Amino acid sequence: MGELTIATSEPLEPGEFPPTYGAAAPPTTDAALLTQPGHDLWRHVSSQIADLVALFDDGTLLVLKGHRADVNVRDFVQRARALGYAVRAVHEVTMDDLADRRRSGSASGTNQRIAAAGGDYSTDVDPNAVGIGYIRNAFAAGATDVHIEVSHGANRTRVDARINTLIHPQLFEQAAEIGEKVVRALYNLGDAGEGTFSTTVSKTTRLSRQSVADQSGGKHMLPDGIKSCRYTSFPIQDGIGCSIRIHPVEAAGRSLQELGLAEAQEELLMELGTDGEGGLTLVAGMTGSGKTTMLKSWLEAVYRHHEGTKRFVGVQDPHEVDIVGMLSMDAAATDDAEARQDEYDAILKRIARADPDFLLLGEIRDRSSARLAMSLANFGTFVTSTFHAESAAALPFRLAGTEFGLEPSQVFNHHVTRGLAHLRLLPRTCPDCSIPIGQWPDRRTELHSAGSATLTPDDVLRRYDRIIARIDAYCRHVAAGPAALDAVRARGPGCPTCCGGQIGSRPRPLRGIKGMTIAAHVMRTDARFMALVRDGRISDAEAHAYHRDGDVNRLTSLDRAVAKVVSGEVDPATVLARFRKLQSDRLLAEDPGISGESAEACT
Repeated sequence: MGELTIATSEPLEPGEFPPTYGAAAPPTTDAALLTQPGHDLWRHVSSQIADLVALFDDGTLLVLKGHRADVNVRDFVQRARALGYAVRAVHEVTMDDLADRRRSGSASGTNQRIAAAGGDYSTDVDPNAVGIGYIRNAFAAGATDVHIEVSHGANRTRVDARINTLIHPQLFEQAAEIGEKVVRALYNLGDAGEGTFSTTVSKTTRLSRQSVADQSGGKHMLPDGIKSCRYTSFPIQDGIGCSIRIHPVEAAGRSLQELGLAEAQEELLMELGTDGEGGLTLVAGMTGSGKTTMLKSWLEAVYRHHEGTKRFVGVQDPHEVDIVGMLSMDAAATDDAEARQDEYDAILKRIARADPDFLLLGEIRDRSSARLAMSLANFGTFVTSTFHAESAAALPFRLAGTEFGLEPSQVFNHHVTRGLAHLRLLPRTCPDCSIPIGQWPDRRTELHSAGSATLTPDDVLRRYDRIIARIDAYCRHVAAGPAALDAVRARGPGCPTCCGGQIGSRPRPLRGIKGMTIAAHVMRTDARFMALVRDGRISDAEAHAYHRDGDVNRLTSLDRAVAKVVSGEVDPATVLARFRKLQSDRLLAEDPGISGESAEACT
């Protein structure tokens, strides 16, 4: 009887893509399935193992990915061998593939399988190692977030990762039991947890390099390049979910223009930070839009401008970014509204004693943090913070609403709320596999390989032609002049530069992308703008801002996105999909002086 072997997944080197289910050729045999009703072996298949394995008469054992250490699988292998059945090679497969092979009754045809490799069959599971492995491999693939979903009803743990703002689905799979152990273990590796872990109550903590090393007794470490991870678990319908935000060690030396801002936008931000007038400047955008990254570059540039003659203080909940020259204070993490208010009242006293000239408040997320920001801005301190919103002009309107409840006379005072910025993060086309506009007709098959699977290559080509016509019309009617479009490039089919060695395993929307760039709208407020926002006339307020102050305020996030398309940095289909204003026929009839978000009410 042959020896049992099983596939293993080794840790990846930085930049290498995580293991996928399509890495090896399937067995060539048409062996018959033994673990099925009516066969003698079926009587020895327990309910715990029925959906986890499929044994064939040539000794091939298929095991649901992640279950090689399952004690039930071990017991089944021992029982099968005792009954005289060979178990020669084990292949880990996805749940869908396992179900497909069981339905067909054959081991052949499996197209998603990890190659078997020699090694002992072990049932020891270290949930700490598995959890840190998720983070390690996702980070190596360029992920910013890891999402774990444990479903006891389906007996499945699904692990997804967010890469270049998009979800990479089913990066890993495990049994539900193992997944719950991993979620619990990761919580216990944190250093700022909220009591004992529970599957029925949301929990938050932070995994720092020190806490992971301490709690694991030095057996595990966060990968090099990761400073910390923000952990949140929460109950779901039939199990538990967990989201992990990865905070990398910040790269130094990137200017605002390198991040994607225009020169005029960088100059306006520097004016707001160096003119000595204090007040509040808010940076808005959806989750993962580059707000914190931009704040770091901006505040470090302001610090260098003042040559150490100003005092910078930061309050973050949780701590996400280290800024050169900044004294950092951490707010205690809690979801209790009354406790948070007490915490921020105490922080206000500590900050006043710290004598700040500049204050970074990590995020305005509730009334407590909003009141802290406004209080200090009224004292003449320069305050900046991040905020979740869909446009710059909507920021003061929301702050004065019932959600945050700030005093309108303060919010709509342009001497207090002085600067507003709104960011969108766009994927950059890979310079090595992107397709120049002049080659689109001849390379339509490659366009299709990175585009929609529901369209034909000819459909994809016609769609790109329509998008280019709209970009051209936007440049002529809104940007007040035609643009040369010969440098436009479309996202390519993927290559080793952007996908490593696993091109085919990446979902289509993730192929041909190499990094991200910010499309920003930066503006300075005035009395007229604030009066219009206070009256709820958001579109009129934006139109006023874009007409005023030359080319500075007029550069909206859509203007910047179109400029990046024209330069070949961003795929035109991406901009059309993310800016609904570009999709509006009425936009093209707008006055040339009205741009970007000013067409919001017309769509």
